[in-house]
Amino acid sequence: MVTFVSLFLWLITGVQTVELAVDPRVDHVEILLDGGVVATIQSAPWRTKCDFGPLLEPHDLVAIAFGEDGDEIGRVHQVVNLPRPEAETRIVLNSDEEGRATSVRVVTQSTEQLKPLSILTTFDGQVLKLEKQGFYLLPEHDPKTIHLISAEASYASGVVAGADVSYGGGFFEGVATELTAVPVLASDKPPTLSDLDGRLTVDGKELGIVAIEQGGVRIYIVRDVASHSMLKGASRAFSQRYRAKKKKSKPIIEFDLDPEIDRVHLVGVNSTAARGVSIFPVSGAVSIERRSLPWAVTNLFSPGATVVDQRLADAVAVAGLRASGHGSPRAVLLITTKKPVDHSGYLGPAVRHYLDELRVPLYVWVTGKGSTTSWGSGTKTMSSGDFSKASTALLSNLEKQWIVWVEGLHLVNRIELDGEDLGLTLVGAQAPE
Repeated sequence: MVTFVSLFLWLITGVQTVELAVDPRVDHVEILLDGGVVATIQSAPWRTKCDFGPLLEPHDLVAIAFGEDGDEIGRVHQVVNLPRPEAETRIVLNSDEEGRATSVRVVTQSTEQLKPLSILTTFDGQVLKLEKQGFYLLPEHDPKTIHLISAEASYASGVVAGADVSYGGGFFEGVATELTAVPVLASDKPPTLSDLDGRLTVDGKELGIVAIEQGGVRIYIVRDVASHSMLKGASRAFSQRYRAKKKKSKPIIEFDLDPEIDRVHLVGVNSTAARGVSIFPVSGAVSIERRSLPWAVTNLFSPGATVVDQRLADAVAVAGLRASGHGSPRAVLLITTKKPVDHSGYLGPAVRHYLDELRVPLYVWVTGKGSTTSWGSGTKTMSSGDFSKASTALLSNLEKQWIVWVEGLHLVNRIELDGEDLGLTLVGAQAPE
C-alpha cells in the first residue's frame, strides 16, 4: 500500500525530502517522526519535507496509509541514524518430541551473498560450539525460566548482523520476540531483574524486562593518523613486555580481552565512498590472539590512511552507529593528538551528543603533551605505562556495563531509568572516570 522511496542509510540532520510510492487505493498518508504527525499527504506527488532537527539523533520515521473510509490500510517505517541491515541473521529453534528446545540453527544472508567469516552464538552469555551437523546444542536448562539466545555473524566488509531469541518462561517456546538492548552502568554490584522491575520506562510506560547479561565487549577504535609515530614507539615496548609475559605467564594488565567473545574493530578516518555507513572502512573483528587492548591500540593500523583528508568526528559517529548495533557492552575509543587535522562534516560536540543518544560511551586518549582537545578533556597517553593504565580503566568500566533486554522495539534515547538509589544509570557518551 505504501513504501518509502527515500531511504536514509547515512547519518542525516536538518530538512530532508521524504518520498513515497503509494497504491491507487490510498486516500491519504500521514508521516510520523518519533510518534508525532509531521505531515499529511493527500495526492501525488507523494512527497513532503521532514525536519530531522539540527543534531544527530536516532529517529523512527513512519508512513501510514488510509483508505477513503478513514481506516488504516498499510504502514511502513524505517529507523534513521541507527544501524541499517546490510545482512540478516535468523535463529531457528529445534525441539525434541516433548517440545523442549534442544539445539539452534543459525541462518545468515547478506546483500552481497557472502558467507560470514565467523558466527558467535551464545545461550545466556555462554558461547555455544558449532556441531558438524550445522547446529548448536543447547546446554541443560530450565524451560520454565526465560533464556536469551543470541547469534552474531561477522563479514569481511565489517558488517555485523545479529539476532536474539527469548525462549522459555512466559514466552511460547521457539518464538523470537522483538527486543531492545539497553546498556546500564552499575557502580556497585550487578543489577538483577528484581532491581530493575518497573524502573525502565518509555513515555511513562513500564517496559517488560526479559534478561540481563554482559557477553563479550565491543570496542571501536578511531585513530588520528598523526598519532601513529607515538603509537609505534609504545608498540615496541609492548612487544618486549609480551615476550616477557609468555615466559613468566603474568597478565600484561589487570583486565584483559577475551579472544573468544570480545571484539575490537578499527574504523578508518578517510572516506572511500558516498553511500551508507561504508563511507568509512570498518574492519571486521580483529584477531587479538591472547593479547590485550594496549597491543591492539598500538599495533593495528589502517593501510593507506592519510592525515591530509582525515575526518575524525565523522568516523567517530560511524563507530558509535556500529557499536550501538550490538547487544553487548560497548565503547568507542578515539586516539588523537591535541590539535588534529579534521575535515569532518560534523563537529566533535555534536557527535558526542549523538553517541550519548545512542548510549555509547566515548573515550578520548590524547598522544603528546596536554590532554585538552576540541573533544574536551581526555586521557594523556604518551608512554606504554600510560596506555596500560588507560586500558585498565576502560576495560574495568566495561565490566560495570550490563545489557538489559526489554520487550518491544524502542528508540534507546527515549528510554528512562529510575535507578540512582541502586547505583544504576543509563550508559552515556561521557565515559566514566
